[in-house]
Amino acid sequence: MQNKSGVSPRNFNSISVPGLSDEARQAINEAFDAMSAWRIETANNNERNSEQLIEKLAAAARTLGWPEQIVDATRAQLQSIKPYPCQGSLGEPR
Repeated sequence: MQNKSGVSPRNFNSISVPGLSDEARQAINEAFDAMSAWRIETANNNERNSEQLIEKLAAAARTLGWPEQIVDATRAQLQSIKPYPCQGSLGEPR
């Protein structure tokens, strides 16, 4: 599963921890998969919710009588703000 930034889940590298049983290795991979899925879902929800927020703010500005140029400029400014991307997996630098 990938989000729009192209980040996909990564598997646990069992070479870094010798002596793990197959069951432990599988449990760790499943935990990392769940965290990756959560991270991707959160990033996608954030993107969708940001668009809804911008549209609601624009509607409120119009209702308050703001000129359309100001509404458009505000929308453009808010859309240009990029949230910090969710990259990498746990334990990796961002």
